[in-house]
Amino acid sequence: IAKTAFNSGDMAKAAMYGEKALELEDEEIEISDFLLLAYEKGGFYAKYLEMADDFIEYNTENSRTGSTAGILFRKRVIYLTYTGEGDAGAEALEQALKEGFKDKEELYDLYTNRELLNISDIREIIDESGLIKGYNPEADSDDEKGDGESNSSGESSESTASSAE
Repeated sequence: IAKTAFNSGDMAKAAMYGEKALELEDEEIEISDFLLLAYEKGGFYAKYLEMADDFIEYNTENSRTGSTAGILFRKRVIYLTYTGEGDAGAEALEQALKEGFKDKEELYDLYTNRELLNISDIREIIDESGLIKGYNPEADSDDEKGDGESNSSGESSESTASSAE
């Protein structure tokens, strides 16, 4: 029922039924991932942040780090765009990168978002990671690997991310 509500766009029902399933289900990981997504898409940011912290703690205690980096990255989005907590957003970004978050497209979108809090700090963190150096979202997949080849405009892909400012 929770997934049906989610697919129909009713995040309140998806979250409600997801919470009930979490209470009854042994397979906590899959339901937790689903609930986090429903909270985020539904705008239930306080619940997302609370559950994300619990989920990260659970993963750490059980040596499960697979989805931790993605959760930390999404926490960053919430802190920097919805709650007004720029310092917490920068910290969550640093943690996500430390945990292995490597999605170049999402990092590039963050880097080029001019409406973020602490934008200079965020850009510095991303620059230090080196993950989007040379990334050009419009280039083909070979250029996205940051090999420094020229893109269709003749510009070196090395300069693309830094020129996005």
